[in-house]
Amino acid sequence: MSTGQAAPPTTIARPAVRRAVPRRRVVAGWVAALVAAGVVGWWWSHPTALAGNGFDMGMRHWTVGKTFYAAVTSPRPGEQTGLRIHSASATATVGEIEQPGATTIAFYVCTHAPASDVQAMLMAGPTEIGQQCSSLVPAEGAAMSLGERPSQQLVMAVTPHRPGHVAIRDVTVTYSHRWQRGTEVLAGLVTLEVATP
Repeated sequence: MSTGQAAPPTTIARPAVRRAVPRRRVVAGWVAALVAAGVVGWWWSHPTALAGNGFDMGMRHWTVGKTFYAAVTSPRPGEQTGLRIHSASATATVGEIEQPGATTIAFYVCTHAPASDVQAMLMAGPTEIGQQCSSLVPAEGAAMSLGERPSQQLVMAVTPHRPGHVAIRDVTVTYSHRWQRGTEVLAGLVTLEVATP
């Protein structure tokens, strides 16, 4: 028998459906973050403040024990920044072979006197370097201006200890410039034809 009243509808409580973020989006987000970190890390460790510098010079008649100075960088007109050099290195060959002890290579920061006519140098011998540079300090740990005020250059000093054809290719410089710290290779070639005095 019916009483005329309908039974109340039964509702089944359904739990709230939480939409899961598709795995593809999560993975894509992580990949994008890793790529961005890699790009920033590469940029930070590959400075280019010395880009455009290079060298190519030589001397036909040089003697064992006499130091040859070669400019590795040049001042840039209008540049207002500087950098700090952490290290500089190069490898010499005598003939076609690397011979440890055949040459001594050192690096310096040359500062030209403000009143001097010399604002940049290419190469010099032991007597001319004092005329070219008002100060010559070891490059490791030195600050160096990239502009013309003061006019400064990274200079490589090569002292051959054996006769023969000496060649130095490329200079590797580790330095800090603004927010970057890293290593840059400056392409170049210095050749000396060395004889015994």
